[in-house]
Amino acid sequence: MLKYLLKIIVKIHIALALFLFFPYITSVQAADLAWHRFQVGFNLGYPDRVHYFDPALKEIERLGVRNVRIYEVFDGQRGNEYQVRLKKALDIVLKYNMHPLINISNFHARLQPHGADREQLTEKIPLGVRKQLEKNLTYTNRFPPSDLDGYRSSINEFISFLFNTYGKEKVQTWLFEIGNEPDAALYFWGSSDQFAKLYSVAVEVLKGRGIHNVGGAGTTQHPVFMDDNREATASYNIFMKKLSQSTASNGFLSFHCYERLNVTQTPLEGLPRWLSNSATQVFITEWNVSSRSEVAAKTFAKPGAWGASFIYLLADCANYGVDRLYLFDLMDYAPQTSKQAGLGIFDRDGKAKSWYRDFTAIFDVVRDGYRLVKKEGIIILEGRNGQRIFLPYDHELVIASPVVYAPDGQSFATKKIQQGGWIIVSDKLK
Repeated sequence: MLKYLLKIIVKIHIALALFLFFPYITSVQAADLAWHRFQVGFNLGYPDRVHYFDPALKEIERLGVRNVRIYEVFDGQRGNEYQVRLKKALDIVLKYNMHPLINISNFHARLQPHGADREQLTEKIPLGVRKQLEKNLTYTNRFPPSDLDGYRSSINEFISFLFNTYGKEKVQTWLFEIGNEPDAALYFWGSSDQFAKLYSVAVEVLKGRGIHNVGGAGTTQHPVFMDDNREATASYNIFMKKLSQSTASNGFLSFHCYERLNVTQTPLEGLPRWLSNSATQVFITEWNVSSRSEVAAKTFAKPGAWGASFIYLLADCANYGVDRLYLFDLMDYAPQTSKQAGLGIFDRDGKAKSWYRDFTAIFDVVRDGYRLVKKEGIIILEGRNGQRIFLPYDHELVIASPVVYAPDGQSFATKKIQQGGWIIVSDKLK
């Protein structure tokens, strides 16, 4: 009888424990099984460069990439209206079934400030950028307009042009980003307070015209990670925080991310909770292993090195809830006078660079969603297509599974992955 009672008591304790801990167990399992929906795209740059990229656009359409970003839609010179070159760019983009993100980051030439207003703005620009003003003004105006009604009118005019050319219903499905590194003196020649007012006007106009896929501010990484002491960094950090907390939420929050000092395996380390936990989507609208061609070229030249950086980033995107990424950029600019290769995944002749093979192999795994499998010392990205990416970052690894892709041929034979190397296999985890 005593033994029977003891058994009953044990069963009751087990049942109680399961009752108490079951929600925790199921929540962990649900988290482990959660698929990260993620979209990848490419930067195209200025509208008047897009026609050079025709062969590269044709190739990424074949691959299944559909997202592209175009920035600085307005011209610098009066009388040289933007509509012709923008239509030429968008016609090519739409021919290849791309879904454009249009970045509204500069201003119509007729809105340039004059007199004392211009002098005051110019004095606050760093000397190195100030020396470039006249050259830059030949193709873009980055001075903030003091006439907000004039700016409102120019954005309305811009949207009317798009509606009349491509149809209201289609344009309303596109994405619009307001701001391209406004915290960097090279790309915005005004204060954060001025930018905030212009941002509000642009959002008001776009949403008033039925466009709700609106976001920004396309800042550099500095206001997000607070990794330097510039005044602009702190002021744009406050601005971005306010956007993340706004009840009239934007469609997305965006920033750019390139190399970070002493950060390799976790490139988004320190991403603040106000951004990662925001109710809005988070986009990285520019990324590559470096913003400088000469630095990036060293990575491009090492087999598998670019792919490893991409895998580290994808792991962090799943960890921190980043929804979309635009690589910078699609193709090197053909008329560029410098002999230095650019940051494009295609060269200026439209030929894919060596790291394009890494991109296509990795993209095939993550394109329909992926999940990050956490295992000590190894990054494992599991795709819906049944393939998995292995990247051991603190020890070597031997894989028994069939190899789909390896950045070096030897891995196919040995299935041994060196520390920091990576491989794609096709069967389930053992």
